[in-house]
Amino acid sequence: MPGADELRAQTEAVKSERRLLDASDPVPDIRKAAVDALRAAVTAAHAEYEKTYTEQMAALTAGDNWKNLKADQQEPILAAEGIDALPALAVGSEADLIRTLEQTRLPAWKTRTDALPQQFARAAIAAAKLLEPKTQRVHLTSGTLKTEQEVKAWLAGTEKDLLARLKDGPIVIS
Repeated sequence: MPGADELRAQTEAVKSERRLLDASDPVPDIRKAAVDALRAAVTAAHAEYEKTYTEQMAALTAGDNWKNLKADQQEPILAAEGIDALPALAVGSEADLIRTLEQTRLPAWKTRTDALPQQFARAAIAAAKLLEPKTQRVHLTSGTLKTEQEVKAWLAGTEKDLLARLKDGPIVIS
């Protein structure tokens, strides 16, 4: 977290120099700076989450399968994936900030943000399966392709696999 080293150094100085007994108490200033740094970090993490959520929701709702579902079909899918609403952020007071951090620790925001594309992909698959029950999810193989021949071989193998699976129903590539 930006500023954490400086706060740690100030705290260590208070401890090592025994400044707790000083007439001018240094602790409130350090505490205020720590709260401000945490508030800024949580707000930035939530903003990144919200940006990713908005982008993913726009992509999902732009899809033909999603558009063909009624609202009462869409809502359970979103709820099942835990993406039915953006989480609220309350960091106005110190107590609000503490409650927010107790609910979602700062490092967990990155994990939650990184998980959003997968959650939205599963929602898209669920929508496709609702419209076409035989829809199957296909994961493409990954690898490092270094030559034109490797690219052509990968494409040929992938095409063969996709065409074989297409016989069992529509496919969604992920």
